[in-house]
Amino acid sequence: MKTTTRIAFLLGLLAVLGVCLNSGDVQAGSVTFSQIVQSTQTPGDPPNLYGPADLSTPNELLFPAPNSFAATAIGAGGADITDGLVSFLVDADPLTWVTDIDWNEEGTWSLIESVPGFATVATNVRNRLQGFITITEVNDAPVVIAPIAVGGPALNFDAINNVPPDSDFWSNGFSFDFTPYGNVTQFRVSMNNRLLAFSEGGQGGTSIAFIDKKLIDITVTTEMVPEPASLALVGLAVVGLAVRRRSR
Repeated sequence: MKTTTRIAFLLGLLAVLGVCLNSGDVQAGSVTFSQIVQSTQTPGDPPNLYGPADLSTPNELLFPAPNSFAATAIGAGGADITDGLVSFLVDADPLTWVTDIDWNEEGTWSLIESVPGFATVATNVRNRLQGFITITEVNDAPVVIAPIAVGGPALNFDAINNVPPDSDFWSNGFSFDFTPYGNVTQFRVSMNNRLLAFSEGGQGGTSIAFIDKKLIDITVTTEMVPEPASLALVGLAVVGLAVRRRSR
Protein backbone atom coordinates (compact mmCIF):
# COMPACT_ATOMS: atom_id res chain seq x y z
CA MET A 1 0.00 0.00 0.00
CA LYS A 2 1.28 3.42 -0.88
CA THR A 3 2.24 5.66 1.98
CA THR A 4 -0.31 8.33 1.03
CA THR A 5 -3.08 5.73 0.79
CA ARG A 6 -2.11 4.22 4.14
CA ILE A 7 -2.15 7.65 5.79
CA ALA A 8 -5.55 8.48 4.29
CA PHE A 9 -6.96 5.15 5.51
CA LEU A 10 -5.63 5.66 9.04
CA LEU A 11 -6.99 9.19 9.17
CA GLY A 12 -10.39 7.90 8.08
CA LEU A 13 -10.44 5.26 10.81
CA LEU A 14 -9.36 7.81 13.40
CA ALA A 15 -12.18 10.10 12.31
CA VAL A 16 -14.71 7.29 12.72
CA LEU A 17 -13.21 6.46 16.10
CA GLY A 18 -13.50 10.10 17.22
CA VAL A 19 -17.13 10.34 16.15
CA CYS A 20 -17.93 7.13 18.01
CA LEU A 21 -16.22 8.24 21.17
CA ASN A 22 -18.00 11.57 21.14
CA SER A 23 -21.44 10.26 20.21
CA GLY A 24 -22.21 9.24 23.78
CA ASP A 25 -21.41 12.73 25.10
CA VAL A 26 -23.37 14.86 22.64
CA GLN A 27 -26.38 15.26 24.94
CA ALA A 28 -26.98 13.77 28.36
CA GLY A 29 -30.29 12.07 29.02
CA SER A 30 -33.08 13.50 31.10
CA VAL A 31 -34.72 12.66 34.41
CA THR A 32 -38.37 12.38 35.41
CA PHE A 33 -39.77 13.97 38.55
CA SER A 34 -42.72 12.10 40.04
CA GLN A 35 -44.58 11.46 43.31
CA ILE A 36 -44.37 15.15 44.22
CA VAL A 37 -46.07 15.46 47.62
CA GLN A 38 -46.49 18.61 49.72
CA SER A 39 -47.66 18.97 53.32
CA THR A 40 -47.34 21.31 56.29
CA GLN A 41 -46.68 20.88 60.00
CA THR A 42 -48.00 24.29 61.08
CA PRO A 43 -51.77 24.61 61.72
CA GLY A 44 -53.54 27.22 59.62
CA ASP A 45 -51.08 27.11 56.74
CA PRO A 46 -52.13 25.71 53.35
CA PRO A 47 -50.79 22.19 52.64
CA ASN A 48 -49.43 23.26 49.24
CA LEU A 49 -47.05 25.98 50.44
CA TYR A 50 -44.68 25.37 47.53
CA GLY A 51 -47.43 26.08 45.00
CA PRO A 52 -47.81 24.46 41.58
CA ALA A 53 -44.85 22.55 40.13
CA ASP A 54 -43.45 23.58 36.75
CA LEU A 55 -41.83 20.69 34.85
CA SER A 56 -41.58 22.40 31.47
CA THR A 57 -37.75 22.55 31.46
CA PRO A 58 -35.81 19.25 31.19
CA ASN A 59 -34.07 18.17 34.39
CA GLU A 60 -35.67 20.99 36.40
CA LEU A 61 -38.37 21.05 39.06
CA LEU A 62 -39.50 24.63 39.57
CA PHE A 63 -41.93 26.10 42.09
CA PRO A 64 -42.28 29.64 40.67
CA ALA A 65 -45.17 30.85 42.84
CA PRO A 66 -45.18 29.60 46.44
CA ASN A 67 -48.59 29.73 48.11
CA SER A 68 -48.49 32.03 51.16
CA PHE A 69 -45.11 30.57 52.14
CA ALA A 70 -44.34 33.33 54.64
CA ALA A 71 -44.01 34.12 58.36
CA THR A 72 -45.11 37.36 60.04
CA ALA A 73 -44.75 38.49 63.66
CA ILE A 74 -46.14 41.75 65.11
CA GLY A 75 -45.61 43.33 68.51
CA ALA A 76 -44.76 41.95 71.94
CA GLY A 77 -44.09 38.24 71.99
CA GLY A 78 -44.88 37.90 68.31
CA ALA A 79 -43.84 34.57 66.80
CA ASP A 80 -44.80 32.81 63.59
CA ILE A 81 -43.43 29.60 62.09
CA THR A 82 -44.33 28.28 58.66
CA ASP A 83 -43.16 24.73 58.01
CA GLY A 84 -43.47 23.25 54.52
CA LEU A 85 -42.56 19.67 53.60
CA VAL A 86 -41.99 18.39 50.07
CA SER A 87 -40.84 15.04 48.71
CA PHE A 88 -40.35 13.70 45.20
CA LEU A 89 -38.82 10.83 43.25
CA VAL A 90 -36.25 11.30 40.47
CA ASP A 91 -35.76 8.63 37.74
CA ALA A 92 -33.03 8.82 35.11
CA ASP A 93 -33.75 7.89 31.49
CA PRO A 94 -32.27 4.66 30.07
CA LEU A 95 -28.50 4.81 29.56
CA THR A 96 -28.38 7.85 31.86
CA TRP A 97 -27.16 8.42 35.39
CA VAL A 98 -27.30 11.37 37.79
CA THR A 99 -24.16 13.28 38.78
CA ASP A 100 -25.53 16.01 41.06
CA ILE A 101 -28.56 17.97 42.25
CA ASP A 102 -28.75 21.72 42.99
CA TRP A 103 -31.44 23.26 45.20
CA ASN A 104 -31.82 27.04 45.06
CA GLU A 105 -34.49 29.20 46.70
CA GLU A 106 -34.99 32.89 47.32
CA GLY A 107 -37.31 35.40 48.96
CA THR A 108 -37.49 38.66 50.89
CA TRP A 109 -37.34 39.77 54.52
CA SER A 110 -38.35 42.91 56.43
CA LEU A 111 -37.68 44.13 59.97
CA ILE A 112 -39.57 47.27 60.93
CA GLU A 113 -39.54 49.23 64.22
CA SER A 114 -41.97 51.97 65.24
CA VAL A 115 -39.20 53.95 66.94
CA PRO A 116 -35.66 54.05 65.51
CA GLY A 117 -33.30 52.10 67.75
CA PHE A 118 -36.10 50.33 69.67
CA ALA A 119 -35.77 46.82 68.24
CA THR A 120 -33.09 44.37 69.39
CA VAL A 121 -31.84 41.00 68.17
CA ALA A 122 -35.14 39.62 69.50
CA THR A 123 -36.72 41.06 66.34
CA ASN A 124 -35.53 38.60 63.74
CA VAL A 125 -36.40 36.26 60.88
CA ARG A 126 -34.87 32.92 59.97
CA ASN A 127 -34.78 30.34 57.19
CA ARG A 128 -34.05 26.65 57.72
CA LEU A 129 -33.62 24.12 54.90
CA GLN A 130 -33.00 20.52 55.98
CA GLY A 131 -33.80 17.08 54.68
CA PHE A 132 -32.60 13.80 53.22
CA ILE A 133 -31.66 12.22 49.91
CA THR A 134 -32.25 8.47 49.64
CA ILE A 135 -30.53 6.67 46.75
CA THR A 136 -32.79 3.81 45.62
CA GLU A 137 -31.17 2.57 42.38
CA VAL A 138 -27.63 2.34 41.01
CA ASN A 139 -27.19 1.11 37.42
CA ASP A 140 -30.99 0.58 37.37
CA ALA A 141 -30.73 -2.02 40.16
CA PRO A 142 -32.34 -1.51 43.59
CA VAL A 143 -29.92 -0.65 46.41
CA VAL A 144 -30.26 -0.08 50.13
CA ILE A 145 -28.34 3.03 51.23
CA ALA A 146 -29.11 4.92 54.43
CA PRO A 147 -30.71 8.37 53.88
CA ILE A 148 -28.10 11.12 53.48
CA ALA A 149 -28.65 14.41 55.34
CA VAL A 150 -28.60 17.53 53.14
CA GLY A 151 -29.51 21.18 53.59
CA GLY A 152 -28.52 24.80 53.35
CA PRO A 153 -26.92 27.10 55.90
CA ALA A 154 -29.02 28.54 58.72
CA LEU A 155 -30.02 32.07 57.70
CA ASN A 156 -30.69 34.70 60.40
CA PHE A 157 -31.51 38.40 60.03
CA ASP A 158 -32.07 40.63 63.09
CA ALA A 159 -32.76 44.28 63.89
CA ILE A 160 -29.24 44.95 65.20
CA ASN A 161 -26.93 43.22 62.75
CA ASN A 162 -29.01 43.61 59.56
CA VAL A 163 -30.72 47.01 59.89
CA PRO A 164 -30.35 49.19 57.92
CA PRO A 165 -31.57 48.20 55.43
CA ASP A 166 -34.91 47.24 56.95
CA SER A 167 -35.66 44.84 54.09
CA ASP A 168 -33.71 42.87 51.53
CA PHE A 169 -33.57 39.72 49.43
CA TRP A 170 -32.24 36.39 50.69
CA SER A 171 -31.19 33.15 49.00
CA ASN A 172 -30.36 29.67 50.23
CA GLY A 173 -29.72 26.19 48.89
CA PHE A 174 -27.34 23.27 48.58
CA SER A 175 -25.62 21.00 46.06
CA PHE A 176 -25.13 17.24 46.35
CA ASP A 177 -22.65 15.09 44.40
CA PHE A 178 -23.84 11.57 43.54
CA THR A 179 -20.64 10.35 41.86
CA PRO A 180 -19.11 8.70 44.98
CA TYR A 181 -22.12 6.35 45.02
CA GLY A 182 -21.66 5.04 41.46
CA ASN A 183 -24.03 5.47 38.51
CA VAL A 184 -27.13 6.58 40.41
CA THR A 185 -30.31 6.14 38.36
CA GLN A 186 -33.03 6.77 40.95
CA PHE A 187 -33.30 8.70 44.22
CA ARG A 188 -35.84 10.34 46.51
CA VAL A 189 -35.66 13.81 48.08
CA SER A 190 -37.50 14.77 51.30
CA MET A 191 -37.07 18.34 52.54
CA ASN A 192 -38.33 20.28 55.54
CA ASN A 193 -38.37 24.00 54.78
CA ARG A 194 -39.12 26.49 57.58
CA LEU A 195 -39.56 30.24 57.83
CA LEU A 196 -39.59 31.86 61.28
CA ALA A 197 -40.40 35.42 62.40
CA PHE A 198 -40.13 36.97 65.90
CA SER A 199 -41.05 40.48 67.06
CA GLU A 200 -41.13 42.51 70.28
CA GLY A 201 -43.01 45.42 71.80
CA GLY A 202 -43.53 47.52 74.92
CA GLN A 203 -43.87 51.08 76.15
CA GLY A 204 -40.89 52.16 74.09
CA GLY A 205 -42.21 50.92 70.76
CA THR A 206 -43.03 47.87 68.73
CA SER A 207 -41.57 45.86 65.84
CA ILE A 208 -42.72 43.80 62.87
CA ALA A 209 -40.79 40.88 61.36
CA PHE A 210 -41.60 39.32 57.98
CA ILE A 211 -39.99 36.74 55.68
CA ASP A 212 -41.34 34.99 52.60
CA LYS A 213 -40.31 32.53 49.93
CA LYS A 214 -40.74 33.56 46.29
CA LEU A 215 -39.04 30.80 44.29
CA ILE A 216 -37.73 27.25 44.65
CA ASP A 217 -35.66 25.83 41.78
CA ILE A 218 -34.27 22.27 41.74
CA THR A 219 -32.03 21.11 38.88
CA VAL A 220 -30.45 17.72 38.22
CA THR A 221 -27.32 17.14 36.14
CA THR A 222 -26.85 13.88 34.25
CA GLU A 223 -24.36 11.97 32.13
CA MET A 224 -25.14 9.47 29.41
CA VAL A 225 -23.70 6.01 28.85
CA PRO A 226 -22.38 5.58 25.26
CA GLU A 227 -24.86 3.51 23.27
CA PRO A 228 -23.94 -0.12 22.43
CA ALA A 229 -23.93 0.70 18.72
CA SER A 230 -21.34 3.40 19.26
CA LEU A 231 -19.18 1.04 21.29
CA ALA A 232 -19.42 -1.56 18.51
CA LEU A 233 -18.23 0.98 15.93
CA VAL A 234 -15.29 1.82 18.16
CA GLY A 235 -14.40 -1.87 18.27
CA LEU A 236 -14.61 -2.19 14.49
CA ALA A 237 -12.34 0.81 14.03
CA VAL A 238 -9.74 -0.68 16.37
CA VAL A 239 -9.92 -4.07 14.62
CA GLY A 240 -9.54 -2.36 11.24
CA LEU A 241 -6.39 -0.64 12.38
CA ALA A 242 -4.96 -3.90 13.67
CA VAL A 243 -5.72 -5.78 10.43
CA ARG A 244 -4.13 -3.12 8.28
CA ARG A 245 -1.00 -3.14 10.42
CA ARG A 246 -0.65 -6.93 10.03
CA SER A 247 -1.20 -6.82 6.25
CA ARG A 248 1.61 -4.36 5.67
